[in-house]
Amino acid sequence: MAYLAHDNADLALTALDRWRSTLRTEGAKLVALTRRRSDLNPVLEALDASLVEAAKAVEREDGARAREIVLAATAPLEAWRRSGGLALFSDCIADLSGRYDALDRYRLVRPELAEAAVRAGIGVAATDVAAAVSRCDAQAGETIRSDPEFRRMADGMSASLAKVPVALDARDPELLHRLLIELRAFERLLAFRYG
Repeated sequence: MAYLAHDNADLALTALDRWRSTLRTEGAKLVALTRRRSDLNPVLEALDASLVEAAKAVEREDGARAREIVLAATAPLEAWRRSGGLALFSDCIADLSGRYDALDRYRLVRPELAEAAVRAGIGVAATDVAAAVSRCDAQAGETIRSDPEFRRMADGMSASLAKVPVALDARDPELLHRLLIELRAFERLLAFRYG
């Protein structure tokens, strides 16, 4: 999706092709393992057909349409997976991103730090995001957790979040803004790489 979002047609086509290949091999394994085969087969077949359509849209230089196709096509698989209680690491990253939105609004519109309620709201949002980062760090498999790139992002985000109370106590809007810019960068990198 990231390649589609950034209109990188060559890499998007490669990613869609790999996705279809993985879908065929891993989908067949999943079908063999699951008791809900009759529910899953049509979902996988529809997703495969949609990935072909998305690739055609990319070839027509219609990245927006390709994104729409992929988003619509993945929803039934996500619903099937979630209804069966199957969780992925990317779910944790998506949850982190969703929780980050409450904090990011203070980056977009500079808050009035003289107001106690505003400071409290920022503090609660930062604490919520810090808990999400901690959960994702704990849920990451050993390979991801030990990856220097992941460590840099997760540890960097945690370090920036730990400084938010300092900015709030000092009522320092410039420091808070810099921290929120850092946090946004880390959140986007995590979402791009692991979401």
